[in-house]
Amino acid sequence: VNRGTPYLFLKIKLLKIKFSKSKPPPPEVKVAFLL
Repeated sequence: VNRGTPYLFLKIKLLKIKFSKSKPPPPEVKVAFLL
């Protein structure tokens, strides 16, 4: 397991929360979460 993975996952989670509060996320953001 990559060492940076947990930090990256946490960062994406925070970004996801930020996007969901403001407006519907653009398609590229949705794709990034699916990967």
